[in-house]
Amino acid sequence: MRQCCSEIKYQGRAHFEAYWCVGSREKHSDYNMWFGGTFSSTSENLATGEKKCPKRYHSFSLLSDLTVCLADSILNSYVPFGGFYSCQHGNPLASPKKNNSQTKSWSSKCPEGYSKHLASVVGGCAVYYCARSGSLLGYNLPRIQRPPFMPKPPMLKTDAKEFVIFHTQSKKWEKGYSALQSFESGPGILDAYASQTSSSPSSSSSSLLSSSSSSSSSSSSYSTFSSSSSMSS
Repeated sequence: MRQCCSEIKYQGRAHFEAYWCVGSREKHSDYNMWFGGTFSSTSENLATGEKKCPKRYHSFSLLSDLTVCLADSILNSYVPFGGFYSCQHGNPLASPKKNNSQTKSWSSKCPEGYSKHLASVVGGCAVYYCARSGSLLGYNLPRIQRPPFMPKPPMLKTDAKEFVIFHTQSKKWEKGYSALQSFESGPGILDAYASQTSSSPSSSSSSLLSSSSSSSSSSSSYSTFSSSSSMSS
């Protein structure tokens, strides 16, 4: 009896949005939050010089790899905050006359007297935060980010048979699933590559909120970034 098989591909698409809040009143001390900078896995917090928040600040996750530091009471280490904006959405604090929930677009800039600082890059889209000009002069300068500027895309298991590595210690080449297991274990590898096959890796927007599509963003009135990512199985 002849056996036949065929490859069936299923594709799904998810749309993610991230939001942040802007108060409708200029001053309301009972509900103020104080900004203490941001950091990620590849960049330090300018307010601390490390990948952490200042003392007595709480960390909040935003986007795929960004942590925002906030405190519910004023502290000496706070950074005067002037809003977020990205390549897709502007900054409502830069356009105070339009600062209301009915407005859909704002200028992609900082308010007067504030300077922009790169917070994160998600799917090729830069996200900035605004801090009062000169407020970070006494802190640490940001380090130069070296390539690669994008995370390595995950390899599909269907490509494992074409995976090849070279061991610098044993001076031997290895191919296939055993090579993939050796590569994931780490040490003793000089070079590794996977040749193009008909089952190409799925495209993704660098995972907006996390590597898991089940994560959700915090909702509010102002959108900072939105992205669509496609996943194949």
